[in-house]
Amino acid sequence: QVLSSLQPLDYIVVAFLPSISEELIFRGAILPLLGMKWNSIAIAALIFGVLHLGNGRKYSFTI
Repeated sequence: QVLSSLQPLDYIVVAFLPSISEELIFRGAILPLLGMKWNSIAIAALIFGVLHLGNGRKYSFTI
């Protein structure tokens, strides 16, 4: 019911803008800040997962 009132541009904003901004933040800012090594990738992935915990989501999807 909520999505039925959206215009096509609204779908783009709701679906693509959050994912693009997350990629820019994590791959474009946090990862270079930590360094471009395997342990930095693991730390950035852990931060990403922790930030997606809660709000009724299942914890198994974080791993």
